[in-house]
This record gives sequence, C-alpha cells and structure tokens, in this order.
Amino acid sequence: MNPITTYILISFGFSWIVFLSVILLQLKATDPIAVILMVLGMFGPFLASFIVTKFLKKESFTEKIGLKFKINRWFFVSWFIFVFIIFLTIFISTLFPKVSFSLKMEGFFEKYSYLLKDPSSLKMKEQMESKPILFFILAIFQSLFAGITINAIAAFGEESGWRGFLLNEYKEKSFIEASIRIGLIWGVWHSPVVANGLNYPQHPQIGVFMMIIWCILLTFLFNYLRIKSKTVLSSAVIHGTLNAMAGFSILYIIGGNDITVGITGLAGFLSLLIFNLIIFIYDIFISKEKIVLSKVKDKLI
Repeated sequence: MNPITTYILISFGFSWIVFLSVILLQLKATDPIAVILMVLGMFGPFLASFIVTKFLKKESFTEKIGLKFKINRWFFVSWFIFVFIIFLTIFISTLFPKVSFSLKMEGFFEKYSYLLKDPSSLKMKEQMESKPILFFILAIFQSLFAGITINAIAAFGEESGWRGFLLNEYKEKSFIEASIRIGLIWGVWHSPVVANGLNYPQHPQIGVFMMIIWCILLTFLFNYLRIKSKTVLSSAVIHGTLNAMAGFSILYIIGGNDITVGITGLAGFLSLLIFNLIIFIYDIFISKEKIVLSKVKDKLI
C-alpha cells in the first residue's frame, strides 16, 4: 500500500476513534478526561509516521521527520510570529460591522458567562477587569512560555506527521503543491471535532470547510518556517504557540461571530494571507534561499 495512504488511514483512524470517544461520552471541553483524550488524539500523526517509517519503509524515524536539535533565527521567528499575527487579526476583526475592541474583555465575559459562575472564576474575572493591561502583558508571556514547553510537546504529536513525515513524502512536489496537499489532509483530519463545535460552535457545518481552508493557509507558513529552521521542532513550537494564543484573537473583541472574527474566522484568514504574501515577497525578492517556487526536495534538510 502507498505509504501516504497508509499514514492517512492510521493517523485518521487512531485520532478519530479518540475524538469520537470524547463526543460519544459527551465530555465537556473543560473536563480533565476530555483534555487528556484530545491531547492523546493529537498523537495519531506521530503514531502513523512511526509505524510507516519503521515498519513499512524501514527508514530512520528521526531523519524522516526532521527531528534535529538545532536552533537558528528562524526557530525564534516560529516562536514569536503568532504574536504579530494575532494582533493583526484583532485589528482586522474590528473592521467588521458592529465589532469593537475592549481591553476589559466585556465581549468575552458576556459570551462565556456560563463558565464564570463559581467563586474562583468570578474572583479571576474581577482581577482581570481591575488590571487589564497587566493581565494582557502577563498573558502574552504565559502563552509564549506554554508555546515552547507543554503546548509544543502536544503539538509535536501532530507536527511529526504534517511537517515531518508528510512534507518529506511530498519532497518531489513543488513547495506550493505540497503545502496545499498537506493543508487539505490536515484540515480534513480535524473534521469530527469541528463538526462537534470546536472552533466554530455557532456554525459547525460551515466550520468543517473553513477549517480546511484555514489549515491550507497555515501550512504555507508552517512549511516555510520548517524548511528555514531545518527542524520539525520549530513546527511544534509555532503550533504550540498558536494554540496558546488563539484565544487572544477573540478575548478582546466585542461582537462578530465565529465565522467573521478570531484567528479561525475571516479576520484570521486575511491575517494569514497577508503574512503568506510577505513570506512570498521576501523569498522571491530578498532571500538567497529560494523556497516557495522550488521543489521541496531541493530545500528540505
């Protein structure tokens, strides 16, 4: 069987079984068991990569996925870039009709008031409202720390597959074609949890298709930084930091819905398009290492 087909069957099979168990058990997103299971589900791509590489292709797993403990400036770009993407997303969100910015997070507290009923949550809400700037700054540092530590470990479960195994398997393709293919597979992989309300709780059906488009847009960015940094670890860090900071894009927004605002909404799509355009311009006109118009194999180390 084709290695990519085998990889898809194993990664989707393992992850979807785990994701569906959360859905069938009707576990809330805040339930510790649900959190553990969702993280476990993220390791479907890792499991598939390992099995296909070691037992089907009989190759070195670490070399196949690009697991190298090296750090260059692009590793740090991967770590910090979503701070700027999130800020741009917040700005673009405010350009939509009846959407505004609030440092005191009134929109967030109104939207998720049902989660803030116990005394500890109410006390936290008061502290956040009383010192919004301090909370804003601390939250950014906490997100960056989580992005390069615990979140990166969880994200590695996915990235070892998407930016590790699959990018290597598509090395004969052009950078653009490989990015579209990987983004499409990655987006479809999310379908069960998105259809159940993750990311798009107001529009879960439309959200399935939006997630696919979003993953394709992300993949151009992720693939480029993976190649420039020369290690899949940077992919785990950028993915982990994205997961840590995603809430920022709606935390300070009043109005809008899951289709229009936030990093997974149209505002996020526009932000990613802008950053992808910047990368394309940089790569074509400034960088000595031309990637976006080349085959993956010519640049993948």
